[in-house]
Amino acid sequence: MKLRSKLLTILLASALLFGVTQGLIQHYIISPRFAALERREAKKDLLRCVRTLETETEHLKALTHDWASWDDTCDFIKGGGPDYEESNLALETFVDASLNAICFFDGNGDLFWGKAVDIETGAPLQIRLLSAGKLLRGHPLFLDASSFVYQKDISKSGIIRTEYGSMLVASLPILNTENKGPVMGTMVMARLITEAMKDKLRDQTQVPFDIKMIDPGYAGADSGGEGNLLLKPLDENTLQASMILKDITGKPCLELSADLPRDILQQGLASMRTARGVKVAAGILFLALLIWLLEAAIVRPVVRLTGRMLVARKTRELPGKVFEGRKDEIGTLENEFDRLLETVLSQSKELEEELAAKQNLAEKFKENFQKYKLLAENLKDVVATITPDGYIQYCSPAITEFSGHTVEEVEGRHVFGFMPENSDRERLIELVDQIAKYGDSRSLEYLMKAKDGTAFHVESTAKPIMENGKLVLLHCVFRDISERKKVEDEKNRLEAKLQMAQRMEALGALIGGIAHNFNNVLAPIMGNTELAMLDVPEDSQAYKNLQQVLVASEKAKKMVRQILSFSDHGGEDPAMIDIEDVLEETYGLVRASLPSSIEIRKEVEKISGLVYADPKELQRVLMNICANAAYAMKELGGVVDISLEEQDITEFDLDHSRKIKPGKYVKLSISDNGPGMESEVIQRVFEPYYTTKPVGEGSGMGLSEAFALISKYGGEIKAYSEPGMGASFYIYLPLMAASSKTHSKETLPQGSERILLVDDEEAVLAMTRQMVEHLGYKVTAVDNSPQALEIFEADPQAFDLIMTDMTMPYVTGDSLANRILSIRPEMPIILCTGFSERLSREQARNIGIKAYVTKPVVMAQIAGIIRSVLDQ
Repeated sequence: MKLRSKLLTILLASALLFGVTQGLIQHYIISPRFAALERREAKKDLLRCVRTLETETEHLKALTHDWASWDDTCDFIKGGGPDYEESNLALETFVDASLNAICFFDGNGDLFWGKAVDIETGAPLQIRLLSAGKLLRGHPLFLDASSFVYQKDISKSGIIRTEYGSMLVASLPILNTENKGPVMGTMVMARLITEAMKDKLRDQTQVPFDIKMIDPGYAGADSGGEGNLLLKPLDENTLQASMILKDITGKPCLELSADLPRDILQQGLASMRTARGVKVAAGILFLALLIWLLEAAIVRPVVRLTGRMLVARKTRELPGKVFEGRKDEIGTLENEFDRLLETVLSQSKELEEELAAKQNLAEKFKENFQKYKLLAENLKDVVATITPDGYIQYCSPAITEFSGHTVEEVEGRHVFGFMPENSDRERLIELVDQIAKYGDSRSLEYLMKAKDGTAFHVESTAKPIMENGKLVLLHCVFRDISERKKVEDEKNRLEAKLQMAQRMEALGALIGGIAHNFNNVLAPIMGNTELAMLDVPEDSQAYKNLQQVLVASEKAKKMVRQILSFSDHGGEDPAMIDIEDVLEETYGLVRASLPSSIEIRKEVEKISGLVYADPKELQRVLMNICANAAYAMKELGGVVDISLEEQDITEFDLDHSRKIKPGKYVKLSISDNGPGMESEVIQRVFEPYYTTKPVGEGSGMGLSEAFALISKYGGEIKAYSEPGMGASFYIYLPLMAASSKTHSKETLPQGSERILLVDDEEAVLAMTRQMVEHLGYKVTAVDNSPQALEIFEADPQAFDLIMTDMTMPYVTGDSLANRILSIRPEMPIILCTGFSERLSREQARNIGIKAYVTKPVVMAQIAGIIRSVLDQ
């Protein structure tokens, strides 16, 4: 829409709005006010008629007073002669005073004299007031003489209803001329409301009203006075006003109504119509003048200025001014337009030159990009051009070998589409922000996703392309570093394993020292207890108490062995072992090492034989499997079931995948109700270095070591699992000789040989000496190894057996054995130790030591070992 049309529309809309507003004001504000003024004037007119009628009643009351307060009237009511009646109550009196009725009542209310006439015809009127002949007490006109007080008005006046119409009536007490009592009676005067009276009242009020009698039960007469004023428009020119007047008894009697002309409202409406016409005419003139002024002052100059601008746009030259010398806003607008156009033309020329330069630059860039593309397509690494918001504009063909995607699948997509979810996206965003901020090249290692969904490690180097200090592109080179990451991870794993081994070695040394000292404390307790039991009757309470001490000591001995096993010490040579005992010890270690959220259930059958294995290695296998089960259930907890049973395996039970032979086996089962494993994991679960745990949490060697150990003893280990169904491991070990778990009381083997006993612990030395002497041997006890060596060197043939401790100051047990065997090679030696890392059973056997005994030992054990060594 053009400016001229817009202005015209606005002005017409404003005029229309002004007219509507004026109409609403006249209708809702001015007209109601004229109507209210009309109602007030009508009310005044009607009330003036009422006041005139009341004035007429007051005149009647005054006339009645003049007659009632007169000595002649008093004499008349007392029974005076006919003179009063002839001179005062003739027909002329009624006519002159416009009275229709005069009545005299004595003090009892009886009619003394009364007369009612039609003053126009002189005919008598029969009204109820006269025919009754008496004013009863309670009648509205009855005056109680006893209530008269001097100078107090007890008169009554008003309107009464008669057979001839409504009358104005007044009732006053009959007094003397001085208005003093006693009251002689009551005088009543009445005047009919005739048409003549109405005409007189209309002349006085100048109101065309009418008075009509109404029924006493008229429903519209609820209240008297001004409250029952009714106003009713009859038409546009007449307003009817009415009011109900009540008689002297308070009942509706007359309706006073007047049809009043609506001059005020008509004059107001005429004035509003005149004003509206004047406003419309003035508005039209004002609107025309305003349109002319706007056209001359604004519209026409703007149109001319617009035409000048259009010419300038087409010719791209500055045309001549159309408002030369004009000082107002139009002139200022033209001057500023000229300055702006000069600037635009100047900048347009500069932009054309800059565009030409950029076109030349684009040609060079296109040529360089072709060289860059040729170079990128011959590189093994992936070269890509990426926008700052992550979209790939160009990618070299090496991406196909790199990730399996084609160039078409990559270009135009966001780089996040080739990264695993919840990967290194935040780090990549931060890298781009740093490049944009500092403008330098940066590198980052992160995970990308191949087309088949597998993730692999890449190293990305990004070089920025800046324009006016703003990052516009990134030249990126991507290199697959998966093999390098594997080498680094393996290095980190081996370093972590070495650190763990060093920590375990230090922990083992600490535990070994504690175990050695504990065994040295435990040895005299157990030994002295056994010696004391020899001197006490078996049926005594003391014997039973000593038995309990021995049982507790055996438990302590077992705990030390468990601690040594847990710390990777205390290993033994493979031997025939009772697997039930090994499982019982391992159960305690497993329960202590797993969280309370893991429940362990054990079900063990009676095993009829022994198995050949190293108890320590077997414990390590069980601990490893239970630890893996607990790791799988670490989030929600769960149950580990351990069971032991015998099983006969025949040729029919074996297939090509099983390496064991038919026979009797012990089957050890470990099951959990964790999340289970996929079939791909089950197939590789026993491979070395294979693990599903994060880096640093598992080496992948636990189950492969378990597989090797079980296979070494002629057994096998199998795994079974399904996703969501938990995992189960089954260990099969050959069942060997029948176990002998019943121990009958036998006589301890004894002898009389000479024994050299060496131990730096005095308590252990004294206890062992007493035990050995109790067995019949001749004992020489020495508490230090140098002295023992001197005694032996003095007479090497003086002893048949040497028992020595391992850990002693100055000369250790193995060094002492070497010195003794160098002097007498066939000398039988028993080495006793609480714990030693220096010397194992195999090393002791290689030295020439005949027996390797772990403290503490009981008398039966030491008796058997001594006798066995001496008898070899």
